Amino acid sequence: MSQYPPPDRSSGRTGESARRAVTRRSVPSGLDGIDRPSAGQRRFRAFLAILLLNDGARAHRAEACDEFVADVHRAVAWWDLSDWERHDFSFVPQRDELIVLSDQPRHLAEAMSVRLAGPRPSGIPGLQLLDAHPDGAWFRFWHPPTRGLAQARSTRLPTVRPDVTATRLPGAEHTLPAAPQLADVERRALQVMSRTHPDVQHLLAAVLARLACSGRTGLTAAERSVRRWYSLWGTGLRWTLRGGSEVAAAELAAALTAPMTGLAEASISRYVDGVITVGCRRATLELIGKPV
Repeated sequence: MSQYPPPDRSSGRTGESARRAVTRRSVPSGLDGIDRPSAGQRRFRAFLAILLLNDGARAHRAEACDEFVADVHRAVAWWDLSDWERHDFSFVPQRDELIVLSDQPRHLAEAMSVRLAGPRPSGIPGLQLLDAHPDGAWFRFWHPPTRGLAQARSTRLPTVRPDVTATRLPGAEHTLPAAPQLADVERRALQVMSRTHPDVQHLLAAVLARLACSGRTGLTAAERSVRRWYSLWGTGLRWTLRGGSEVAAAELAAALTAPMTGLAEASISRYVDGVITVGCRRATLELIGKPV
């Protein structure tokens, strides 16, 4: 059996209240899997956002309040996701799974997989291949550290609705693959999740969705601009996302707070000198859309 606790016991580790974990709201059709994922999916998407939105040397400019935080930030930014970002991909998030659509799912799956050879490690730390289509039409992954599922899937396959769960975590009657032994460089990067509050995870997962979701999800989308953001970091409940355009920051803020398709409880609390502060629950995210 997996060494990680099942999602319904995660509140003991994360501090998330059971009431919040099970409370649901009325949402437009298709958005529930996007902004109300399972706890494992929320953690996985937040971790993926931190990986994708930190770009090497530029990400090191983020301020840190202590040496441990600075070391973890450097460990995350050291991972090279350029192979992943070379592919034209989009997300169709489901409640229990993150589907990544691509014209070349095999190449995308290779980019998602951990590779430690070379000057910098690449892929998603801790990711493990579960199974694959015999012709390479899809590849399913399991991320034991967060208990998240992901799938690299061909755009040629039938449309996947974001409000329908195609894959669920096996129940107690099934045996999950044993978690692989992690390399030191993977463990260092994964330490970021121990310092990331559930409210922050909730907000970061929503940011990732607005920057990379397929248009078929019905979201009010920001420009597909994952590559334009280079530093995502913070401590406690206050985080900062830095990028190269005030327009991109304004679009992202609008997408997060749109009346029908924005993140519930999200609002713009401050807009001064090109810095937009978005709050959700107790978490805040500053969007700085200009080079620093």
